[in-house]
Amino acid sequence: MPRIGMCPGDILNDSRNERVPGGIAELCGELCAFAPGEPEALRDVDILVVSEPHEGLAGAVPYMSPRSFLLVNSDRRGSYRPQWRYKGNLITYGLNRKACITASSIVNDETGGRLQICIQRSFPTLTGGVVAVQEFPVHMHALGAEDVIALVGACMLCGADMHGVDRVFANLVIHKD
Repeated sequence: MPRIGMCPGDILNDSRNERVPGGIAELCGELCAFAPGEPEALRDVDILVVSEPHEGLAGAVPYMSPRSFLLVNSDRRGSYRPQWRYKGNLITYGLNRKACITASSIVNDETGGRLQICIQRSFPTLTGGVVAVQEFPVHMHALGAEDVIALVGACMLCGADMHGVDRVFANLVIHKD
């Protein structure tokens, strides 16, 4: 089962607060928090989701396996720095036009809305497959667009197809604290 690392404050960290549906964990694998003071913990991480710039990542990224994936929010300046010299797979996501995984449209309605996810460049998965260039709708509910795109990216990197991803998001229930 793949291990997905999350930086403090990332949406996947909310899985402990039940904001992320259980189906995401089934599609993705084990969700684990990354503590910047423990860079060696990244040796066993298959995907590291970086939605915001974090101090400590520069010293931690070299510990990652070249077979792992760095899923980086390209809307946040400083989320990735070339001087990290990461030798693995770098996949960008965000709302900008240059991101590998983005949204071509966002519709807000009484159900919380939906995103038209756009995969702009093909990329490999952990399972050895390839995610092709494509578009498909995903329900947003109360999650922000960037959070949904990050979750979709993590699921697809783990080999989930667009139908499995949308099925989980369609059945998403947001638990209020």
